[in-house]
Amino acid sequence: MREVIRNIAGIADVLVFPAGYYTTKGRPLTRLESFAEQTRVIITSAKHEIIVCFGIDGRATRYQVKDQIAVALEANGIIAAARKFQPTEDEDGFIDVAPGPFIGEGQYPRIFEIVGRRVFLAVCYDSYGIRQRSLENPHIDIVFNLVHKFNPRPEPCSSTQYFAMYGFAGASREWGCPTFGAAVFFNGPIPPRWPTGVLWNQGVKEIKFWKFVVVSP
Repeated sequence: MREVIRNIAGIADVLVFPAGYYTTKGRPLTRLESFAEQTRVIITSAKHEIIVCFGIDGRATRYQVKDQIAVALEANGIIAAARKFQPTEDEDGFIDVAPGPFIGEGQYPRIFEIVGRRVFLAVCYDSYGIRQRSLENPHIDIVFNLVHKFNPRPEPCSSTQYFAMYGFAGASREWGCPTFGAAVFFNGPIPPRWPTGVLWNQGVKEIKFWKFVVVSP
């Protein structure tokens, strides 16, 4: 993290790391301030204003994580935090989800601002939830989707194209704003066509008919 922030500070306004960037055996709120302070020191040492977003997974077992939250902070401290509100089928009934899709975590809001733009923190499958629940856009300009991981095919959690379509593009289509995401690719390269951001421009076209392609600079 220190190296990435040092190289990007002064160039970008915000940096998004994946979900589960930090992990704890206990509840995330018990370590939140500690993780935030470590990150805040790194931001301060970069000597440029930048907002950093990262995920914390808590009460983790070998196969599942009970707490999944996202955090946004700047040099002065935490500005937003949010718990996952949309579980996967495998997680339903096991993880502790947010009371509602627009509710923050602890004393912090889920929504924050970057240069006048309202940003919504989404944890992994939350981007699916925006479309599946047909949530009304509460004046959001950007969605940050902190995704956990993708494994090599044919292992579980390997559907990168499916996530880009129904997660990133689905949220962007539903709310008419760009969705940006970060994820870890385990034991394999990042797909050459993987989109780190999607802005839906296909009108009423159904998500299932959308395909992402490489756009030359």
